[in-house]
Amino acid sequence: MNAVEQARTPELAGKIAHLAYLFQREFPDASVDFSPWLSDEEAQKFLDPHSIDLSFNFPRRKSDCQSRSILVQIRFSDALLSSSAQILGIELSGYDCQGQQWRLSTVDAWSCGGPSTPTPRAEQRLKQFCQSIFRLYKKPFSPTSRSKQMAMGGAENNISVEQFTDAKTDFKPEN
Repeated sequence: MNAVEQARTPELAGKIAHLAYLFQREFPDASVDFSPWLSDEEAQKFLDPHSIDLSFNFPRRKSDCQSRSILVQIRFSDALLSSSAQILGIELSGYDCQGQQWRLSTVDAWSCGGPSTPTPRAEQRLKQFCQSIFRLYKKPFSPTSRSKQMAMGGAENNISVEQFTDAKTDFKPEN
């Protein structure tokens, strides 16, 4: 499901926005699209309501990634606001004008497969991004946990929902 549609609480919005930072830390020239799926009826049939989907686009085909766009799908065991929701796995797919070039899944062997795979260095950076996602989502979501954290004077990041909701942006976190 489009990431922008999953941002139902400030905590979720902040974590989703932080995904852009994590990817751009590895690939600074990428821009993020928090709504990679079309809203037509055909596309809606294939959406997973227990996932966060976003894509990253490069200004031109990135040769080390063997793609121009990378679709990221983070799958959860349950609805994101459920106390039992846990991350099941992450799937990354690289695309260019000829279609899908490769796929990396953390459910499988954590290796890229396809007709044109990223360089070993780029693959390592993609895996580092996935590891960062697992660390980010290791705690279950709670509608009140963000409020408690803010009341105690701490916050994982200072990203507002408004900064996040622009579907296509070059996201740079505030420090």
